[in-house]
Amino acid sequence: MVSLKFLYRLPHPGVLELWRSTSRRLGLRQLGDYPKLNRGSWSTFKLRNIDLFFGVGESSNGTIWVELYSHGEGYRRFEEVFWRVVRHHDLCSEAVVLDDDGDSSGPILSFLGCEPTPFDLLTALLENCEAGTRQIRAFALPTLSDPDRWLLSARSLGLRAWFSDRYLFVDVRWEMRGRLRPVGVSSINLL
Repeated sequence: MVSLKFLYRLPHPGVLELWRSTSRRLGLRQLGDYPKLNRGSWSTFKLRNIDLFFGVGESSNGTIWVELYSHGEGYRRFEEVFWRVVRHHDLCSEAVVLDDDGDSSGPILSFLGCEPTPFDLLTALLENCEAGTRQIRAFALPTLSDPDRWLLSARSLGLRAWFSDRYLFVDVRWEMRGRLRPVGVSSINLL
């Protein structure tokens, strides 16, 4: 399963309005109403001929998350949506495209009470990679206390990392996406 997760420090109505106003530019066609916050309901978007399920919720610290997923669909299309969102939504605090279940993506910086060391968080993401979860993360630069330290930590761990004008991107072995998990290893949820 491939999934996308986007996190915002906006109120719920602001996030939904952002998605309403930009979904067509993202290449998405909405089917039905937007789901209610934290109600376990999902809406559907179409990306060409693919159904993407869309959910929205709020974490305990007030961060609003949006998740898109689909079973059995290609990585390239999800990666395409990821890049389009981070180009159009400069209000994301964090974004991730995963080649595995979003619940096993490892620590989400926006959900944590305080900023961990970059080495600790990135090492945890690598542990999840060993368990089968490959991903690309985008961290909004204003959310990081020392973006250069994050970049250096990623590179010291052998991860591809780079800056854009708004984000630090970290590639956690995305080139290995779709490979089977090692036998006897399950994903780790560190939220």
